[in-house]
Parts: sequence; C-alpha cells; structure tokens
Amino acid sequence: LGTVPTFAFKDKNVGTGKEIVVSGGSLTGADASKYTFSATSLQADITKKNQASNLGLTTSLNLKYGDTYTFAPTIAEASTVNTYYSSNATNVLEIDNTGKLIYKGVGTATITIQANAKDPATCNYNDATVNIVVTVAKGTQIITIPGTINKILAEGSFALTPTAYDNPTFLYEAINNDAGVIEVNSSTGIVTLKKAGTAAVLITAQETALYEEKKQSVAVVVTEGVAITTQPQAQTSICVGSPFTLSVVATGAVSYQWYKGATAITGATGATYTVQEATATDGGTYTVRVQGTAGTNPVTSANAVVSVGSGATITTPLVNKVYCQGSNVALTVGTSGTNLTYQWFRNGSIITDATTATLTINNIQATDVASYRVDVTGTACNTATVSSSASVGITPPLPTNPSFTKSPEYLVQRQEDIQIIVGNTTIGYEGVSKYTWSFSTDEAAFTQKETTTHTNTLHVTPNTRTGVLTVTLTHPCGDKSITKNLKAVPSGIDDITTSGVKVYPNPVVSGSTMTVDLGGNTGAIIYIYNVTGSLTMHANLKTQINTIPANLNPGVYMMKIVIPDGKTMHHKFIVK
Repeated sequence: LGTVPTFAFKDKNVGTGKEIVVSGGSLTGADASKYTFSATSLQADITKKNQASNLGLTTSLNLKYGDTYTFAPTIAEASTVNTYYSSNATNVLEIDNTGKLIYKGVGTATITIQANAKDPATCNYNDATVNIVVTVAKGTQIITIPGTINKILAEGSFALTPTAYDNPTFLYEAINNDAGVIEVNSSTGIVTLKKAGTAAVLITAQETALYEEKKQSVAVVVTEGVAITTQPQAQTSICVGSPFTLSVVATGAVSYQWYKGATAITGATGATYTVQEATATDGGTYTVRVQGTAGTNPVTSANAVVSVGSGATITTPLVNKVYCQGSNVALTVGTSGTNLTYQWFRNGSIITDATTATLTINNIQATDVASYRVDVTGTACNTATVSSSASVGITPPLPTNPSFTKSPEYLVQRQEDIQIIVGNTTIGYEGVSKYTWSFSTDEAAFTQKETTTHTNTLHVTPNTRTGVLTVTLTHPCGDKSITKNLKAVPSGIDDITTSGVKVYPNPVVSGSTMTVDLGGNTGAIIYIYNVTGSLTMHANLKTQINTIPANLNPGVYMMKIVIPDGKTMHHKFIVK
C-alpha cells in the first residue's frame, strides 16, 4: 500500500476506549480532532482493473464496399497486451493484423477483437474481447472518363471508352442535343458527329454485385476545325539574290509554323513566310502547319517547291562511241542548273519528243549511225543554251562460235615458232578492239599477250607441255573466248632434215596428223610401209607444207619421200 492513510473522525460523541471502525478510508465514532491510528497489522485485497468498455469501439458499423476502414481500439498498457483480429464471414470481410478491413463481398460479418495480456502476472489489466457487427452495402461506383471531349467534325465518329469498378455494363444516351450535334449508339457508345456544336452523353454504369448504379455525363464539343482554303504556291523561277514569299489562307487558324523539309523554320510563325535574298540553299520543299483552337487537330498544307535558279551547265558531255548492232543505246548528258529543258538533234534535225537528259535508241542499226546533239536551256533567271555533241557508230556482233583460222593440232617439243590466226585471215573479226592470248602451261608462250590484230606467234620449246590455247576477243557486243587443247609430243627419234625437208612429230599419235614440210620443194610422193614391208598408204604432196593423217595402228613404220628432182629419202617413224 506504500503509506499509511490519514483519517478524519466524523462522530463527535465517541468516548475513550470506544471501538473505531475503518471503512472506506474514513473513521467514524469519534469527535473530529487529531488522533493517532496504530495497528499491529494492516490487510487489504487488491484486484486488476478492466480495459475500456468495448475497447472504446462501437459494437455495430455500417460501411460501403470499398470504403477504407481500420479499427483503432483503446487499450491501456498496450505494450503489455497482444491484440488479435478475426472475422466470422471471410466471404464478406477479412481483417489484417493492423485492424484494416479487406472487402470480399457484400453482407454482414462479426469482427472479434481480443486484448490479451502478454504476461498475466505483471499486467495490471484484465483481458478483454469485443464483437463488432459490420454491415457492408454495395459500394459507390466511380466512372472514369474525361469531362469534355473535343472533336473535329471531319473525324466522323468516335467511341466512348469509360471504365468503372467491377466491369459494369454501360448504357449511353445523348442529352443536351436539341441541335442534333451527335448521335449515340446506346449499347456500344459509338458517337457519330453530325454538325458543329455542343452536346453531352449520359453514361450509366449499371448496378453490379458489388457496386451501385452510377450515372455521369460527358460533354462533347464538335468544331469545324482548321481548313486551308488557299495552299502555298510553288516558286519555280527564283533568281539567286531575289526575294520570294510563301503564303497560306486558312479558316479557324490560331497559329502557324513553316517548315523546310522536316525542319521547323525559326520565327516563321505567320500566315506568310518571306526570304529577302534567296540563295541556292533556300531551294526545297516548304509546308506550313496550321493549328486551330484547343482540342482540334492541326492541318499541314500541300508541298510548295521553291527553285532558286542558275544557268544551265553541262557537267558530263556526250562522247563518241561505237555500239553493238541491235543493242539498246542510251545517250545521256550530265547537267547542272535549275528548271532545265532539253532538245535532241540528229544530224542537225530535231528529234520529236526527245526532250529529256537521255536519248534512247532501241535496236540500233546502220540507219541510226549519225552525229547527235543535245541543247540544254535554263528557264530560271539565266536562259542561255549550252550544247553537247557526239558521233554514234555500230559494229556487227561476233559470231556465235568464233574460231581459229590457223592453229596446230599438236605441239612438237622442239624450238619452233607457230603462227596463230583468229577469224578472217585478213582482218579477223570486225569490231574487236583487243585480242588477249594465253597458253595454260606456259606464260612465256606469247611474247605479246595483248594485240590489236588477229594474229600472234606461239613459241614452242623442247619443254612445252600439253595445255589449253585461249584467245579472248574484246568487242562492244560482249567479249568472247576461243579455246583449243594442244597436245605436246616429243620431237621424234630421227627427224628428216635432208634437203630442207622436215617431218614431225615423231613419234606421232595414232589418229592424229603428221606435218611434212618440203622446204623449197613444191611437190612429192610419200610412201609408208610397215615392218613387214607392206605398203600401208601413199599420198601426193602438192604444196610446201602438207598435213597427212596418221590413221595407222601403233607400231614402227618406214617412210619414203620421192621429190621431183628424183631424190629419195627414207625415214623410220613410230606411231603411238
């Protein structure tokens, strides 16, 4: 109890030795005065206190679905108490450990809150429990949509897209629409724009399992929008250093911005745009973007091309050229200048409809061979005319399969020069500007690897090997190559050299040919015998150089050559 209480006597008729009763902290039965109270012992019963009634909370509560609510019970010595929350209808309400309600549905739930001592031996308050009946009604719906929708009549229609809790069904109704500004589909919310003016749409979010019905209106403002009545005009004859002005006329316009290409021009924000002294860089495509009142879409003008001119100049002249007969030819002149015009001439006469930088001649023939000229004239500022001319020739195409006129069938492996001729023996092939010569196994076979003539000399040595002879013809109609496989054979075991006569090759390949060079003689008779002495063939040779077939079986043969002066030569040779 800590201290001994001081008591006041209220009974004035008390006498000495009279019993004194202590009750409720007051002494009765004695006159009011100062007394000393003593006792050999003092006993008192002490009990725990109770928490606030219902923990300071109401025992019934009415809420709407979605309302934010957190219980805040009044708890003495809260640090020594554990607080517990629970719901008997979790399909309607749940409650977290902070006392915050979590909505699950509509209906009634009893929330139980318990305040229990953490340690009953030290806590001065009794445990307490309160039950609170919470009734949850449908929530207040909220429709989300702009308060005002601005549209341009030219857009035709648009769809309203409101949102609300619990995905309700929406209904739509045109209101304040006496002038017939809009039409509304009641179920889809599609608004058709009929004329300029102001109307509204009443949107109804129908009642759901969790939310009440909600109505909300949205204003629809329909304007004519910006309309360009006069487009900016092209300026195609502006001289360097001269001024030019672009202008636009528009209804409903509030502001302007001019562009060159895709770049906004700084300070060009009026209905006109003026350049006082044009330079070449001022040429280009211009547009103006016209903005109307707030909520309307801007309109961009048509392109206005500005050409800042200079005189005509030829940068790539025509050149004289020979073309392949039958090909398609394009004569093109390179120029610079502004707004140029072109006119082509053939041998001084105008070519009708030939008025571009390129003149096309399809399937060129001999009748198209002529001198051609193009006149180029500027139409902006400097109108002087400049010209370029060129002669056009043709050449027939190469044959499908060009060939050798003179070439060996094989190469005898000895020191010798052999003439190679391509095409016509006199000129080769018409139109060929270059012949390129090669032999696949010997880079040194031709001293001149490129010639302008159709003949060349093939150098043969004892080391020459079998390879491919190739001649490439460079021609306006397309290059072509001629090839021939040349077999290298040994020079023989005993070539005839008597009286300037040569016979080669030896050995000779069966089925190939042998060459008989009679030197200074112009005729002879040749006889060939086999090893048994039988005559296998003979031939009359009428020229100095003769080629005879070696249609003989492999083996050893004897050749007899009788020349006109009566001399006879014998020679052994081998057929492989």
